[in-house]
Amino acid sequence: MTDDGVSYVRQSSSVIELEGAENMKLFNRNKAAAPAPRLQSYPTPDRWDDWTEYDSLAWPRKVERRYQLVPTICFNCEAGCGLLAYVDKDTGQIQKLEGNPVHPASRGRNCAKGPATINQVNDPDRILYPMRRVGPRGSGQWERVTWEHVLDEFAGR
Repeated sequence: MTDDGVSYVRQSSSVIELEGAENMKLFNRNKAAAPAPRLQSYPTPDRWDDWTEYDSLAWPRKVERRYQLVPTICFNCEAGCGLLAYVDKDTGQIQKLEGNPVHPASRGRNCAKGPATINQVNDPDRILYPMRRVGPRGSGQWERVTWEHVLDEFAGR
């Protein structure tokens, strides 16, 4: 440690030491790396069909929620990270999205876009079926049409 109280890192051939902290060894390059720890908060895949958690919004009461965890992919960017959709077994609704620890690319770690996908799923303005504009542009006048009608109309163009 210097006179101004700043610590510096010194690197020798096999050990990185922190000056001023009693030469605390931070990393030894000659030893084999320890296996990465598993994300402990995630259930193992054999428990995905029937996973139980306490509802955090019900605190201080303990309300159990039973979920089926469904692996899926985030399409909010080109990375395609793996997600787990927590589907409530009682209502059939997606309650939350978290990173999928067994996905080969993201390994359970995602940016904020993936878990925020739940907002897109539950958006009250989400279009759930084909619509056709019946009024002038910008009037907000739409009618529901069938998929067959839409496919026939576009195939005829």
